[in-house]
Amino acid sequence: MKPNRTPNQHMLVAEVEENGQKKVIGAISLNISPNPRMRHSGSIGIMVHKDYQGEGIGKALFSKIIDLADNWLKLMRLELTVFVDNERAINLYKSFGFEIEGRKKYAVIRNGKYADEYIMARYNI
Repeated sequence: MKPNRTPNQHMLVAEVEENGQKKVIGAISLNISPNPRMRHSGSIGIMVHKDYQGEGIGKALFSKIIDLADNWLKLMRLELTVFVDNERAINLYKSFGFEIEGRKKYAVIRNGKYADEYIMARYNI
């Protein structure tokens, strides 16, 4: 995993080497608002290439970003959104202490149809 940081954005990338070439198979980002009243909170985005899902890549990325948020950045709140039918991801997030806070109806268009998302959050108080 390779770290990439700016003051308000932290990113980790998971790579594999195939035929002497490095290939990105997953990435996670943690974004923190520059607004002083929101600096205690971070927003997470994650993706894992479909060919590598179910192999622990997401869990490894999530574990590293949670460690960064809790132990180095001292964030009190982490949040993310997830498609309501993505049970594998929802279970992963719950295993790290995330809870469903709400549902965003018609949040995005996916495959030409409107899709709902859950808002999930975790607190480190």
